[in-house]
Amino acid sequence: MAEKISLALNLKGRVQGVFFRKFLQAKAQNFNLSGIAKNEDNGSLSVVLEGEKKEIFRFLPYILSGPPLARVKKITLKHLPCKNLKGFTVE
Repeated sequence: MAEKISLALNLKGRVQGVFFRKFLQAKAQNFNLSGIAKNEDNGSLSVVLEGEKKEIFRFLPYILSGPPLARVKKITLKHLPCKNLKGFTVE
């Protein structure tokens, strides 16, 4: 059975107002990942990803590149307990 993991990421840079959350939602569906993407008041983007470990690691380059107008300057990452999220929500 494939190992399931959950990660919390915080992205800083030009990550708001560039359709980053919708971009992640569409890409996450391609990798069968669940999660949440939320703009923070400080201008960063918080993302929770949950799914098969190998699929999350295949997905990470899309977070680094983002949509065309985005510029990710810093990412903070930590492991979380899995919550069995369903779907990918944009808040």
